[in-house]
Amino acid sequence: MRIFITGITGFLGFHVAKACAQAGHEVVALVRSPAQLSLRFPFPVELLCGELTQLEVLRKGLALVDAVIHCAADARMGAFENDAQKQTNIAGLKCLMVASQLCGVNRFIYISTANTIQPGTAEKPADETVALDCSRHLLPYVNSKIVAEAILRQAFQKSGFPMIILNPTFILGPEGVEKSSGKLLLKALGRKLLFVPSGGKNVVDVRDVGTAVLQSLAHGKLGEAYLLSNQNMSYKELFNSCCAVAQFKPVQCAIPNHLLWLLGALGTAYERLTGKSFAVNHKTMALATQQHFYTSAKAKRELGFEPRNVQETLEDTIKYLRDGAFFS
Repeated sequence: MRIFITGITGFLGFHVAKACAQAGHEVVALVRSPAQLSLRFPFPVELLCGELTQLEVLRKGLALVDAVIHCAADARMGAFENDAQKQTNIAGLKCLMVASQLCGVNRFIYISTANTIQPGTAEKPADETVALDCSRHLLPYVNSKIVAEAILRQAFQKSGFPMIILNPTFILGPEGVEKSSGKLLLKALGRKLLFVPSGGKNVVDVRDVGTAVLQSLAHGKLGEAYLLSNQNMSYKELFNSCCAVAQFKPVQCAIPNHLLWLLGALGTAYERLTGKSFAVNHKTMALATQQHFYTSAKAKRELGFEPRNVQETLEDTIKYLRDGAFFS
């Protein structure tokens, strides 16, 4: 199968492309900068330079392609909307969909985020049934993903556009984690004093997500969405596990919610004054106080999704970070 992949220079896109190549598929990937055409990957890949909004470039790349896997996204966690994020996450998706239709692509796999789904609790983890609507309380990044999913569902309902949506949770794993949300680990590990928020995340291995993408190509039902999740962990449990693997024994201090909200307000003020996207803001700090727990029962049932033990994920991630001297 010939597969067109976006976002190959990102954490997840790299692992998806690697999984596809190792499975014997022919990989074509879009990069944005001419300088990236000289990048070397540990697997065979044909690189094409262009923007997601350049229809003719996309049509060239999609010639004779069987499937598209759309991993690319502007994932900045700023509190305020920005046109560049909309251009990438919404306009770019629309253009890629048009090119896919013109070229007769058979499957279009869209990598979204679990944050578009109403989160659950430890007692009742969420499934795919309750999708969120756009709200001013949500991060613009999440809102852009909600809009993108709505565009895909509408296209499927109107014309049978061959889309499948995948919603991974908090992704960790080796090889490139420093370019992902796993940067949180880099900031935490090795500190003598570790501040721990009250909320929690669901953790999934990037390699298992890559495998699930392949499984969705073969077994996913068109028009459906699949949560790709594994273990629900409070931040305290996650940091304890990471510190045990890394053999660090920091002093841990729980951050009161009101202090997180204060830090978030200060970050939002900084973002408003400078016009620069800042990950510490009132919206991200509110997320840190919440449980975001999910179940992957549907993906296990329909895709054959079998995520590995999270202990293995943490061990491999920390070994990669330590070998790369990202922390000592």
